[in-house]
Amino acid sequence: MRPGGVKTQERPYLGITYVPITTQLATSHGLAADSGILITAVAAASPAQKAGIQPADIMTEFAGQRLTENTTILEILNQHAAGHAVMVCVLRKGEQRQVEVTLGVQ
Repeated sequence: MRPGGVKTQERPYLGITYVPITTQLATSHGLAADSGILITAVAAASPAQKAGIQPADIMTEFAGQRLTENTTILEILNQHAAGHAVMVCVLRKGEQRQVEVTLGVQ
């Protein structure tokens, strides 16, 4: 609650910085996927770091939904509450991994 009794909505927090993957980006960087997001940084002590997500991972699915140009991670993230555990699919060095992440509060 904010000063003055104003209630704030807790937003789910993952703790990553990323760039959306386009066909052009995938081709120019030799990425293993042509959609999803390329993780460029992971915040220290964040839910993503605690789950083992690393910079250079490519996230292709979040909570069972494929990440595309039309379905962004922010849209899917905001469908979940802080404290909720979700499964994400990441590619690391060409190997697909399923990772469970418990969303934090922002």
